[in-house]
Amino acid sequence: MRRLAPLFLLTASACIGTSHECENIIQEVRVHSTDASIPEYVDTYPSSFGLPATALGGTQRFRADYLSCDATTPMMLSSVRADDPQRATLTLTSSSTFDFTPLSPGAATITVSGNLGSTSEALHAAAIDHVALVGQELGEPGAFYVGAPLAMIQLLDSSGAPLVDRNVSIVSGAFQLGDAWNHLALGSMPAGQYSLAVNAGGQAWPLDVTLVDHLTGVIPEKENVTGVTNEPTDVCFFAYLGPVLVAGVPWQFSF
Repeated sequence: MRRLAPLFLLTASACIGTSHECENIIQEVRVHSTDASIPEYVDTYPSSFGLPATALGGTQRFRADYLSCDATTPMMLSSVRADDPQRATLTLTSSSTFDFTPLSPGAATITVSGNLGSTSEALHAAAIDHVALVGQELGEPGAFYVGAPLAMIQLLDSSGAPLVDRNVSIVSGAFQLGDAWNHLALGSMPAGQYSLAVNAGGQAWPLDVTLVDHLTGVIPEKENVTGVTNEPTDVCFFAYLGPVLVAGVPWQFSF
């Protein structure tokens, strides 16, 4: 699917002038995942997106930042620890990042400390229930178009929520990982059906990939779209080969 939407940039200046103008602005240490970004997850899980859970048997990398007014400053970490060492292990990987490896499902409270303060955060873990391949568009397609740069490997728990394991690897098949832990590089593979297996959470998961080189139709999500002047409106299209939804199509639009 391809979604079109006008882009509006809004700027809000809350911190011009001397420092006293920031007194009512939140100033705190925050923990962020470096392995999961909002665009990859928020379209599918818009209401629950936050710090994504880590797959049991896997690892996720986090960083700590200090948020003050409209500025974000990387923390220089001095220590990271799990309040209960039986639930997770934490390892400093740089001056401002650390790896979280859960040892049991559920929430593990961790504490990070550094030059700009400290904070405690509940990081969650769950077992992988199944693994899927999804397009950079929304949804799980039945095939990918030849020439598409990548498919996204999605680790999912029993409720369908996404998980992270930065140690994902390809253990069989003709494909390789792309530029991120969850990117499967499709490269110049010709049309056909392929099988592979990825290692995630400490075990192998089989996956099938179908690549196609033609389409039989493009269908709009809505036949008629009504918009309001100067308001963004989504206009969505789906590409098909017969009944099969195809991702990675090189879209072009003429107006």
